[in-house]
Amino acid sequence: MGEYRDVDGTMTLITWDQVIREMEVEAAFQRTLKPRDPRHKSMVEVDRELGYVSVFWGGYSYDIAIERITSPDDLLWWIVHLAEKGWEHTTPERIALLIAIVVDVKGWPAWGHSGTR
Repeated sequence: MGEYRDVDGTMTLITWDQVIREMEVEAAFQRTLKPRDPRHKSMVEVDRELGYVSVFWGGYSYDIAIERITSPDDLLWWIVHLAEKGWEHTTPERIALLIAIVVDVKGWPAWGHSGTR
């Protein structure tokens, strides 16, 4: 079994082993990047000791004190605040990652993760 990939206008069948290998190579590459590098896919770091979530998007660093996020409404405010900046690398995937990280750090139950909602 495999998947099709568009390569130079042609379709090529690759095996799942090749897909998995490419994912492993990409994961290894991601581990070499600093979070503020625009090629870094997550671009979010958590410093639990200092109590900050640091977001690195569009060449900017933005630190959010975890204690300032006391409810999902606070998290939504920060997401809107970050989105309004119009930073180049603000993507739905990175917003979703930020939400997942904050939900995890705060220990909030999340639908699909804790089975409650």
